[in-house]
Amino acid sequence: MVQASYAQKGMYAESLAVIRKWQLGTGYWSSLAYTYGRSGRQVEAQHALHELQKLDRRQQVDSLAFCVAYIGMNNNNHAVASLQKPTRSIRFPWRA
Repeated sequence: MVQASYAQKGMYAESLAVIRKWQLGTGYWSSLAYTYGRSGRQVEAQHALHELQKLDRRQQVDSLAFCVAYIGMNNNNHAVASLQKPTRSIRFPWRA
């Protein structure tokens, strides 16, 4: 959760540095979209969201991952809509 704390404080470079140490996957792309979105880097946020969507086509991605991405991108309508989909448990790097 360190990366989220950094992003909340506007310390986006620090947040991105933490995320980039993670293995590519659901938490990586979701957190990247969130942080880029919060920092106003919408092109990069859209790219990360696209990668998350590609991953979802190969394996089911938990709706929480999409919700986090959309919240960071300030798209609350999509965030709420993503929570309406059936979910399954995923392991984010910051969750035990």
